[in-house]
Amino acid sequence: MDTILSLSQLEIGFNNRCIVEGINTDLKHQEFLAVVGINGGGKTSFIRALMGDCKILSGSAHFLGKPLTYYDHKLRSRYIALMGQHNTCEPRMSVKDYIALGRFPHFHYCTRQEDKKCIDKVIEELALGEMCNKTIGSLSGGEFQRVNLARVLTQEPKLLLLDEPTNHLDPKAKIELLNIVKQKKITTVAVLHDLHLVEHFADRVMVFNQGKMQVCDTVNIALDSQRVKETFGLDTLEFTHPTTGKTIRFFDMVL
Repeated sequence: MDTILSLSQLEIGFNNRCIVEGINTDLKHQEFLAVVGINGGGKTSFIRALMGDCKILSGSAHFLGKPLTYYDHKLRSRYIALMGQHNTCEPRMSVKDYIALGRFPHFHYCTRQEDKKCIDKVIEELALGEMCNKTIGSLSGGEFQRVNLARVLTQEPKLLLLDEPTNHLDPKAKIELLNIVKQKKITTVAVLHDLHLVEHFADRVMVFNQGKMQVCDTVNIALDSQRVKETFGLDTLEFTHPTTGKTIRFFDMVL
């Protein structure tokens, strides 16, 4: 199936109070969708709605051809994985045990050998072998984010949700983490604040502003200079790369 997620006139909120509305898009297999907007604009609420933790007030949402409401939390966790902003756990837990938690939704559906094979594969792919016997509490912020990503990848999701996954990471670690996600070719919805990362990794961009989805389109269209100015108050500066000759854009305030 080419379309993984189909959203039409989606309105989401809490206690019947609308937070964001007008969400329309079809998310394709292996597509990377970045969600951007100012703080408090409904980005995290959108992610939570896809996980079933924020109410869909109106509109329709279909996942893998079925209404999203067909999937209860238990079933949804077998197909959708979330890497949130504030994941915490017992600091004395070993890294390997924490990563293995990602297999919990598949309990009773897979053999122990299948679980082990999946866990070992992810650990190898993310080069976490030397870290497995460490405790979670001994990790740096960047190390924990990498381990956290390993945990959600062991869920083997059809849809990966990332809520500000690069917070508190240095520039190199941000790129490395998103590179891993991109190489896995999992359909991904990622809330990102760094527009430079959006430029590099996103296939399409969904922009929230003033409680509405303003656009969902390619990077160049969704983040054109006028919309960047209206949404973020930033100017778009274009330069020619001295080596490749490609046009590169920077988003900044011209003082």
